[in-house]
Amino acid sequence: MTNRLTALFVFLAAGSVYWLTRAPGLSWQFGGTDGGELATAVDLGGIAHPSGYPLYVILGKVFTVLIFFESPASALTLFSAVTMAVGMVFLYAAGSKLLPDANPVVISSCILTLAFLPFTWSQAVIVEVYSFAFMFWTLILWQTGSLVQHFRPSKGYFLALVAGLSLGSHLMLLLGLPGVVVWMLAARPTLRRRDAFLMGGLFLLGAGIYVWLPLRAGAVPVSNWGNPDNWERFYQHISGEIYHVYQFKGDYTENLVAWSKEIGRGFGPLLLFLPLGLGDLWIRRRPFLLGSFISAASIGFYRLGYAAEGVNAYWLLPNALLVIWISAGVQRWFQLLDRRLTLIILIFPLVQLAAHFNEMNLRNDHEPEKFIHHVLLPLPENAILLTDSERETFTLWYTIYVEKKRADICVIDVRMVQWAWYVDNLAKQCHGLELEGFVTFYELVDALPEDRPLFSRFPIELTDRTIFFIEG
Repeated sequence: MTNRLTALFVFLAAGSVYWLTRAPGLSWQFGGTDGGELATAVDLGGIAHPSGYPLYVILGKVFTVLIFFESPASALTLFSAVTMAVGMVFLYAAGSKLLPDANPVVISSCILTLAFLPFTWSQAVIVEVYSFAFMFWTLILWQTGSLVQHFRPSKGYFLALVAGLSLGSHLMLLLGLPGVVVWMLAARPTLRRRDAFLMGGLFLLGAGIYVWLPLRAGAVPVSNWGNPDNWERFYQHISGEIYHVYQFKGDYTENLVAWSKEIGRGFGPLLLFLPLGLGDLWIRRRPFLLGSFISAASIGFYRLGYAAEGVNAYWLLPNALLVIWISAGVQRWFQLLDRRLTLIILIFPLVQLAAHFNEMNLRNDHEPEKFIHHVLLPLPENAILLTDSERETFTLWYTIYVEKKRADICVIDVRMVQWAWYVDNLAKQCHGLELEGFVTFYELVDALPEDRPLFSRFPIELTDRTIFFIEG
């Protein structure tokens, strides 16, 4: 009963803070650039940017239907808040399995400290996939802990299915799963061959959620990223081929220092308990420690080498493991001293909450709405608008195709005309636009209908067309 009440407290504490500070709709803060594109894919049942996030798109749509009294974007910020809070509950359940003699105050305080770190909080208040992925990761940790503690084939089957489905939230979980397998096999080395085959089959069945991509390819032209209707384009999409240029190109030292500073500022003195926690887990939970280290190292190494911005949310998964390591150390320390001192640890999440509340509060963030009122709504009828910014393009998609405002406007992102699928989609979206395959920027401008006024969000030179530049 104590654990259930504590889990409820964790959910209410994290969830209420996230609810109070979530954005009222789309937001460009905290890496929320993709929010408009994701919300459009969810609402229209389309294909999101690589890797497609099919489970997020499907369950996000279900959630927005249930929360019908809010706009789709607003409902999806609530979806982020709820899934992150549920993820914290699953993390508490995992910690309780791994540290059964731990004081609930210790585990819950460490988890809430994580919940109120900017790394974490920022993803719970915008339209993004990372809260959803975090929920699945912590569910996997909880269920694996339950499985190795009391093995039953049915638990293993459920875990395998969840692990497969989790890939539909974000493929970064694939980097963490080998460590989970090592943990499970090290703790339960006598897994029957039949159970292993069934678990493998259920994992593949769950991962089959990606069949959504070819099934929906072409159904919604505006939300048909990559048009994965054949094996080649399907593989390019799920593998994130367009992002390969960023992989293993980052400054490992610089990124490690940046992460260390954030963790140091967040957990502060709690990190002093980390060596004690690792030592305690080595003695009592060695399979978990080995597996969790493999998972954290795999995801961390990938993130450290990623050269693009906006992927700090990858740290959510290793940070969940870090919390369990720290909790083990804190619990061991207070066992050696006086259990009554455990209440002192409550100060850490409160400090994080107070320190970052104003910074994380997006309740009054209306910047995307102001952009729409400044740029889209005043345009003359049947205008064509050229953009070169993801956040503006995706916000325009959401406004035009989800909110059904200014459907007469044709939006063209000039950076995306390098992709043949995008040009083909444009021909279906914009009346009178005759394009096929890859085109250069000037070929694009020459192909635009002359009877439609042309506007741009960036200065353009060396063209005979009259193009009106919209500043601000």
